[in-house]
Amino acid sequence: MDQRQGRARDKKIDFVKVHTGWDEVVFLHGVQLPEGEELKIGLSLLRRPSLRGTEVGILYKPDGDGDLKVKILDITTNSYIDMCGGLTQALGKALVETDIGSRYGMRISEPRTRFTLETEAGLFPIEIDARNGVATKITTDMQAYVEKRYGHGVRSIKVRGVNAVNVGIEPSRMEWLVFNVDDLKNKYPEVNFWRKDRSTLDVLKGLYEAFIEEHNLGASFLYGALYDTHPEGGGDARLLFRFLPTMYTPYYRQEGCEEACGTGTIAVGMAMIEKADIQDSEREVLFELGSKRLIHKSQQVLTELRMRVKKGRVSDAKFSHSLVEVVACG
Repeated sequence: MDQRQGRARDKKIDFVKVHTGWDEVVFLHGVQLPEGEELKIGLSLLRRPSLRGTEVGILYKPDGDGDLKVKILDITTNSYIDMCGGLTQALGKALVETDIGSRYGMRISEPRTRFTLETEAGLFPIEIDARNGVATKITTDMQAYVEKRYGHGVRSIKVRGVNAVNVGIEPSRMEWLVFNVDDLKNKYPEVNFWRKDRSTLDVLKGLYEAFIEEHNLGASFLYGALYDTHPEGGGDARLLFRFLPTMYTPYYRQEGCEEACGTGTIAVGMAMIEKADIQDSEREVLFELGSKRLIHKSQQVLTELRMRVKKGRVSDAKFSHSLVEVVACG
């Protein structure tokens, strides 16, 4: 074995792991990773028997106008992605409750701290409400993500005769295919789309593959999201994230696993505007993640989306998850 490789393998790598209702994000420090091996090391930490998780956020000092820079690895693509809303929520929590802030010379103050995160998708202002060293709410400004998605197009479509909205077609990845469950039920009345049983996955997989084929997307990566406007609690709508063919793997078929997704929340909000489900000039939408009938009440995750709409477009969008927790440091 090359001596340089041996030294890199023996080098200490600090980490912080945070979950946001479903996403489990492992934060690493770029200065501790051998140059050129960031992707390999990051992905190895997401799999058994290591830390496991859904994403890795590799942190760096900023290059531009931000306060902190992150490169994001995602287990569903085995590569870098440009943005993850849940990661921004997790990072806000970690900045207050771990040593990440002090490592990068960031001043944490109460009751509110603001910072700007540099990502491949642009700059994202983040606001953290904190009390007694605990982050109580993290709010992410997602307008840069909104503009990028509009730049690639938002349009109403049909997939196998089912109404849908495509948010942000682009030749690489991070597009969204959004369905209102009511539209799905019109064609598939026998399927309970709030369960991840085989019938649900078969329908969603078929729609996913049909869309890829119809639009000649090839290896393009696509996320799917479902919502309806029949909340079971105090929310305004319900969301189910995410569907894609890898839901057939055991990792995605864990019973009771209800996914919270920041970028997906924004995509669904944009889709609701496209379908005229939302018409107000300013609107707060409280999304219930998943179905209360399928998960324990204490596990119910809520996502608050605040949008300003002008001439049928989102001109301002911020979101916050109700459940964000630091689970491990080492």
